Amino acid sequence: MFRIGILRINRIDTNAYYLVDIYYKAMKTIKKIIAFNLSIILLSACGDAGAAPLKEPEIDYDFTTDKESIISQRQNILNSFNLSIGDDSFSLLYGKTTLSKDEVEAFYLLKIKSNAGKEIDMLIPILDNMEGSQSCILHIQTERKLFSCSADKRSKNEGLILIQSTLNGNDVRLEFSEYVNFMGSTSFEVLESTDNSITLKTVNVFPEFDESSDLGFSSYLKLEQLVNSLDPALKMTLVFDSIIDGSSDDDINMYTGLLIRERRMNTIVSTNGSVFSGGTDLFSAGIERVVNSKNSDIEISLHKQVGVHSWAGDGKVALEIPFSNESHHKQGSYFNKMLGEKGIPFYLFTLNAAPTEGEHWMTREELSQFGLAEVN
Repeated sequence: MFRIGILRINRIDTNAYYLVDIYYKAMKTIKKIIAFNLSIILLSACGDAGAAPLKEPEIDYDFTTDKESIISQRQNILNSFNLSIGDDSFSLLYGKTTLSKDEVEAFYLLKIKSNAGKEIDMLIPILDNMEGSQSCILHIQTERKLFSCSADKRSKNEGLILIQSTLNGNDVRLEFSEYVNFMGSTSFEVLESTDNSITLKTVNVFPEFDESSDLGFSSYLKLEQLVNSLDPALKMTLVFDSIIDGSSDDDINMYTGLLIRERRMNTIVSTNGSVFSGGTDLFSAGIERVVNSKNSDIEISLHKQVGVHSWAGDGKVALEIPFSNESHHKQGSYFNKMLGEKGIPFYLFTLNAAPTEGEHWMTREELSQFGLAEVN
């Protein structure tokens, strides 16, 4: 399932791409998100016809079977991005969807990198979904550069969008997947290190555009890159030091969690941090898990530091979909790996705690009940 913001959107069917527009309310703003299908997961029950319905998800899913194909699919989307402006070329780092300040226009919000190593924020209007801006915008430090992205500059071919335009007399050629906004907007960096240990922290790569970020394929790649560059003998801790409001790609997010568990990292939600939905899934991957309360005199749920909700797919809420369904199988297996015997009870708790469009912020008692975290 996709989980973005307070919305946990349907798990993806990769036997066909599926695009849907959804509005949701988060805090005091309304954001628009576009969900689509990426991986081969059928929403129909996968058990034998006539078999007795399962009372809870099975916990024996083998995550090694489809890892290569899932990563390959996402890598194809990442590699599909090509931007050239005159002799300069650019590659893609991160991507999400955002709205203009007046909440009228929707954009692909991308972090790109020039061949000279400079990182740039880029806005591409989503003309298929709402009328508005006709210009792509490059944010280069305090300068903005615009080139036309109007409909007459665009063409589509098998899920790829091609824009051909000009900027200051230079030819512009931009090609990208229409699913590029699900690369994610959460990164990781080193917070501190000693001879024996290292602490990483989460980072929102678009702080000027959104106070929260989501998790996706780019998040997985960044954490994998960091981890592979470190001495495996080091004691590792990951601090959730930013606001993570979900995952734009729940399948790859589980592999990010499995990476955390394989490297035996501890996880901490700092007083600056908050995890919700897919962010909570990732936090659960820590060997030891701690939430540092913003104010120990106040019930932690009021700080909104660890949140959950249900998911929906194919017009049904999660609890209307048989537990024999592969979506439940993967989630149940994931939480069993992370929380042991309390994994399935915790997963069922998330399905009942709040509806798809809702949110539930966990109390100190609930965090203890499901063995999810110690509260400081």
